[in-house]
Amino acid sequence: MKTVRSFHLFAVLFVACFLCQTPPASAHTPLGGLTVAVSPDGKVVAVGGENRVLYIVNPATFEVTNRVWLKTSIWGMAFNKDGGKLLVEDTSETLYFLNPANWTVEREVKKSGFMAPSYAADICAVKGGGKEISVISMTDAASKMKVTFEKNVSSFGLNAEGTRLAVLSRYDKDTGEKEVKYSDIPKELKGVEKAAFQQQNDGKTSTLYIIEVPSGKILQETQIFYTTSDGAIVFFQGDAVIVVNYADVNAKIPSEGDIEIFKLGGSNYGIGISRDQALIATGGMRDGQYTRVDGMATVSFKVDRLPGWPEYFKGFAFDDEGNAYGATSGYRLFKIEPGANVAKSAPVF
Repeated sequence: MKTVRSFHLFAVLFVACFLCQTPPASAHTPLGGLTVAVSPDGKVVAVGGENRVLYIVNPATFEVTNRVWLKTSIWGMAFNKDGGKLLVEDTSETLYFLNPANWTVEREVKKSGFMAPSYAADICAVKGGGKEISVISMTDAASKMKVTFEKNVSSFGLNAEGTRLAVLSRYDKDTGEKEVKYSDIPKELKGVEKAAFQQQNDGKTSTLYIIEVPSGKILQETQIFYTTSDGAIVFFQGDAVIVVNYADVNAKIPSEGDIEIFKLGGSNYGIGISRDQALIATGGMRDGQYTRVDGMATVSFKVDRLPGWPEYFKGFAFDDEGNAYGATSGYRLFKIEPGANVAKSAPVF
């Protein structure tokens, strides 16, 4: 029993350390499993990942109805507004536009990393380089806006309507404050209070930009104490910017007032947000959280354990009924209902 516990502890520490590293600017790290996308009508689930195969799954039966060899490792996926295109982002940060009628690739757009969609506006923001963010059509890749910043970009996202873009720079160590040591953290602080103390006292800051789309006008430029790893999920709740990251040190950044640090209850190796930005699904090793953004009401769920190396959630997507679909490093697909009930599961191969 001690050996098994030690093995799982080693696995958790290994993955946690790995994910805390800043991703390279030129490419994504392979998922080590699967991610997922759901069509707007909820009739098609697309699953894919490191093995370069796109699986088309019937959401009612979880039967694989088609397999498409894409040649490249899949890192992220999203259907456009009407379901007429599936956008697939690979590990070289190239976007592939697929036609779901025959699953053929119609176009490729290079230097388009960390795709952040606004489904209602049928646009997505992508990172074209260390300091450049572009907004393009999710139907034909037409350019809608391009902004170059003075600082390297960490994370970004559009609001649900596609009218505003939030961008966080990578951290600056220029506050003049001494970085807090672990021994300086008050011992009585735990959980979110400890995370907030560290964020406020680590000597690091970032810049938050709010950009009007498609004009490119900078509506807000604010230096803040909160910093995050590259590739965090960024979206809006009203005028506030929400950031959810792998380490589960998340933030609600209002247009005025204090930043709120919050946790969802786990390690967010997989993160997904609903098309209207009202729901979040996050997950780590076997366990996950289903969260309503309004009030951040979170319900936890857990899936059965597979033998062998620990299994991790790698991606989530929602249908318009509020069901979350989660895909894992164990090449499994799960359906999680709004009450966080795990309703269905199946291996995908």
